[in-house]
Amino acid sequence: MAEVWEAQHVHLGNRTAVKFLLPEFATNQELQERFLNEGKRQAQLQHPNIVPAIDFFQVEGRSYLVMQYIEGTNLEARLQKENPPLTLKEIQGISSAMLSALSYAHSLGVIHRDVKPANMLIDKHGKALLTDFGIAKALREDRTATLAGTAMGTPDYMSPEQIVRPKDVDARSDVYSFGCVLYAMISGNPPFGSEGATAFFIQDRHVRVAPPQLVYRNPDIPQALSGVVFKCLEKEPDKRYQSCAEVMTALDDAIAGKVSAPPESGLTKYLVAGVLAVILIAGAVYSLMPKKNPRRERLLKTDWTKVQYNNADFSDCMDVQPCKERKAQAEKLVAANWQQVKYDSPLLNDCMGYQPCLDRESHAEKLQAVSDWGKPDEKPLLSDCMDYQPCVLASKMPVKPHVQQMSCADIAETYPCCRDYSNPTACLACKKKENLADCVGVFQNP
Repeated sequence: MAEVWEAQHVHLGNRTAVKFLLPEFATNQELQERFLNEGKRQAQLQHPNIVPAIDFFQVEGRSYLVMQYIEGTNLEARLQKENPPLTLKEIQGISSAMLSALSYAHSLGVIHRDVKPANMLIDKHGKALLTDFGIAKALREDRTATLAGTAMGTPDYMSPEQIVRPKDVDARSDVYSFGCVLYAMISGNPPFGSEGATAFFIQDRHVRVAPPQLVYRNPDIPQALSGVVFKCLEKEPDKRYQSCAEVMTALDDAIAGKVSAPPESGLTKYLVAGVLAVILIAGAVYSLMPKKNPRRERLLKTDWTKVQYNNADFSDCMDVQPCKERKAQAEKLVAANWQQVKYDSPLLNDCMGYQPCLDRESHAEKLQAVSDWGKPDEKPLLSDCMDYQPCVLASKMPVKPHVQQMSCADIAETYPCCRDYSNPTACLACKKKENLADCVGVFQNP
């Protein structure tokens, strides 16, 4: 709805960023009110990791928001495939800055609601700053300008509650969105984003489907760090971290890999050393004894035919072949382009609970269950034949309606445009009888 331009002050010479609504939205009073609220809100947020608003003015009825100019790039551009992956140090630095900015905004009752890499700027010194509070929600503010039940945000990074109950979002929604960003910083892509995926497909996954395990996309990811990401991405807000401060503490601990312990006195040190010596001797004796690995034994007893694609054991199959084979199948499922999978693809034989595969399998079964492609009820299936030849052939031929099986009311309701019916004159007569207009908007005499 808006553009941001680099500008230079005519007297002071300093560079700024000027944001303004596009001309087609400039006369929309509701959007103008939102735009003004964005300026007020961003001006109130004085934090070193939030891009500050400098001024707001109007010229010839159009509003302009002036912000500090940040020379550099944004996180979305940094995550492009041609760039090297982010290091753990970079991930920690960006996360610390963003979580600090969000925590500060939350303390003032402001929920960002559009936390995503494109809204995270990185200046030429590597400092990260949060921007674009255009759809932020102030919890203590009367939201008369918000349409009831309107979901706002970017599909790849929206929390489940933003999608199904947008009026109930709180700070934990930003925690979920940051979890999506953290997932993208580690793996290169958000949890459910894929080329060609529709907004509905992605939002449905946020609400119903667990994200693919990070180990599939980045085998070097520490397990503790993966645990932080997936706690941020819990579907229910009560199961997530309850604040950005909690996320940062857990993230620092996971990256550092440290367990804190109280200071030791001199006597305690000797006691601890003695205990450790005993443990080391016992461990050495135990290591010389023949023994079984409990985890390997459990893996050997597992019924791998029932294990789903996101099973945690896939992180280390040891030398258990059924686990390795199942893991390979899971990786194929996650990597597949499901928009192009054919009805007889071997992938559909074992979906392992992976929802895109289950959806595709269900569609293939519907295609193969059709006994008569001439029925109007089967017409929607023709849009995606999955290379099933009876469907492909039917899609190249006009669908012949079964007039004798349809009442006049059925014909009038089934065919919005009578030109799609084999007998347009009879169709128009039914439309007229049922007091329904044809799509051309004209009743014709039969």
